[in-house]
Amino acid sequence: MEREKKSRFQKVMEWVTLLSIGVALLFFLLWKVGNPSLWFPFFLTVVTIGYHFGMRLLVGAVFEGLVKRLFHPENPWFRSKKWERKLYRRLKVKRWKSWVPTYSPAQFCLQDHTVDEIVQTMCRAELIHEIIALLSYGSLLFGLLSEDPADFWIFFSTAVVASGFDCMFVMVQRFNRPRLLALKKRL
Repeated sequence: MEREKKSRFQKVMEWVTLLSIGVALLFFLLWKVGNPSLWFPFFLTVVTIGYHFGMRLLVGAVFEGLVKRLFHPENPWFRSKKWERKLYRRLKVKRWKSWVPTYSPAQFCLQDHTVDEIVQTMCRAELIHEIIALLSYGSLLFGLLSEDPADFWIFFSTAVVASGFDCMFVMVQRFNRPRLLALKKRL
């Protein structure tokens, strides 16, 4: 099987993760040997960025190889709910969904994959983003490293924004999947 070419988005995520690890190590050393009050905030910032990007890559890699039976649209977790259509209309998902980046566009290509394969990929992508949204709050643990209680709100706000970002991907998957299943029935 031919190996899939990495998207620009994949390359950027990997690059940011590796760069943040390297820069975090540099700031850690500067923090330990230099002025702690100057370098510690930089260290925490870069570690948090590295956590958010690295955690997303790791969760995606773990779920990439899981059993496909779990990722079936008839699984109760992935089945569309009655209230969703109204919510997505109110949030105008149709209008902004094309602006959301796709980590691996080749996995959603109808010329290379069957509708069933794409639907399974959508289910897997949804679950990955739901788990990532929850794990985004793990960055609150970095607040324990700080002596300033006000730092908690910085970590909390970044966790909420990161979690919301992944909820956006979940909505796109849940918005598109019923349409793709309807297309399959028509075909």
